[in-house]
Amino acid sequence: MSEPLFADYEAKLAQVQRRAEQVREGLAATRATARTDDVTVTVDGSGNVVDLKLAPGAQSGPDLADEILRTIRAAQSKLADATRSTMPAELQGSDLLDELDRQYRETYPEQVPDPAGAGRRTLHLGAEDDRAAPGPPTGRTRPAPPADDPEFGDRNVLRRGGRK
Repeated sequence: MSEPLFADYEAKLAQVQRRAEQVREGLAATRATARTDDVTVTVDGSGNVVDLKLAPGAQSGPDLADEILRTIRAAQSKLADATRSTMPAELQGSDLLDELDRQYRETYPEQVPDPAGAGRRTLHLGAEDDRAAPGPPTGRTRPAPPADDPEFGDRNVLRRGGRK
């Protein structure tokens, strides 16, 4: 009587192993790409950048760096849909694929277009003539030690030969 039960268990185990292998193969094949005028980025199923192309006329600098980062995030946000397309038909609609989809969307949320320069901080170097003069320091100051402090009263802590 235990033989059919054991055979059923082996069949279920084999099915789980087949599904796991299908998921591994699907994730290995997953790629998502995002493009802008100057940047093209492709990421793999783990969200890692596997290809980055810059247009010949792309200008270097902070704007290009921001555009690259936005394009990476946009490619990563496409991974949930890309993963569904690489999985076999028998996994479509499964709890496993729904969970993968949820995790991708949570980890790599859809990117809201960022108006040029929004949220960017600027580091100013050089003369401060266009900016307001800094005010007095606002931090706490250390109180002066008492004048009769036996340890550091004369403020010479590196003197050789002891106290005089």
